[in-house]
Amino acid sequence: MLTNHLHNSYVLSFTPTSAAPGLHTISVRLARHPEMVVSARSNYWAAEAESNKQRNFDK
Repeated sequence: MLTNHLHNSYVLSFTPTSAAPGLHTISVRLARHPEMVVSARSNYWAAEAESNKQRNFDK
């Protein structure tokens, strides 16, 4: 039953290691509890940085 899985929820944030625009994969695991299941998205979309947009516009 879904309600059994909603007791705890957390919001995580991170700083990407790559500034490249496009689709990037992510993985969330619990180091101390590998037997537990984490529900999280598997990817995110990174937009082009504003400074790069301006440079491309000037070309």
